[in-house]
Amino acid sequence: MESENMAKNEQSLPNIYPQKGMRVELIGLPGAGKSHIQKYLVKALNLSDRKRFMSPDEAFLQISKNKIDRVYRFLLNCLPHSMGLIFSQKLINRSYMQYDAQNRFLAKWGKAFETYLSSPMFDQMTVEDREIRISAFLNTGAIFECIYGSIPEDKIILFDELFVQKSFIFVSHLIDCDIDKSGLYRYLENIPLSDIVIHVKADINTCYDRMLSRERGVIQILKDSGQEDIMKFFKTAEVYINTIVNWLKNRKNIILLEIDNFEVDEAIKKLEIQIREITDK
Repeated sequence: MESENMAKNEQSLPNIYPQKGMRVELIGLPGAGKSHIQKYLVKALNLSDRKRFMSPDEAFLQISKNKIDRVYRFLLNCLPHSMGLIFSQKLINRSYMQYDAQNRFLAKWGKAFETYLSSPMFDQMTVEDREIRISAFLNTGAIFECIYGSIPEDKIILFDELFVQKSFIFVSHLIDCDIDKSGLYRYLENIPLSDIVIHVKADINTCYDRMLSRERGVIQILKDSGQEDIMKFFKTAEVYINTIVNWLKNRKNIILLEIDNFEVDEAIKKLEIQIREITDK
């Protein structure tokens, strides 16, 4: 099955390459290691192809130095690069640049947001749950619009989370119901899809342990949840992510890569080779 999928994806290459301004997105369960892999993958890819590959944080900093509100712009251009990266993340949701970008994003991609608002899941969620999901989605949309409205076209951005992953707005551990597949598919059909999607596979128990041990802890929608509710979320999310992966496998304009995050270093090396082969075509 995997070889058939790779063969199908390889056949689609002429339709989308050569192409500039490519997007690479990682998807997977919380705690699967997406952020870790993205961070070290960008570093590995740039060792021999310097600055061609960027994280969204790097891209946002580069754009902010030229386009963010003037008072912040001055500070960002004075700070060392490492401090600028940290400071620019503090400016998220505090600049007119981002609010303008959010409005542009909704004007272009509002139908995807509408599918969530009209989903049966939305009606059953608490106001607090809705607020968390809406805020995260709109924030991602604003950052995306900031980047792709200004970033040079020869750059390739590697996102540890983008809109495929953000489809988790449809998942809740507090609601007992089947996956709203029709709503999910409508959402996926109305988002800006990435050129390459990397599915990071990891078992539920490993993800659970990693999520609890990492510095930022559990994801926001699981704050104050007990082990039973968290594991319930993971079981639902696993079915959900497999539904998404199966949908992606039938998209001819997307290259789907799948890795097992058992040996992280080996996974990063494998991805580095695969992405180079794809992006160099």
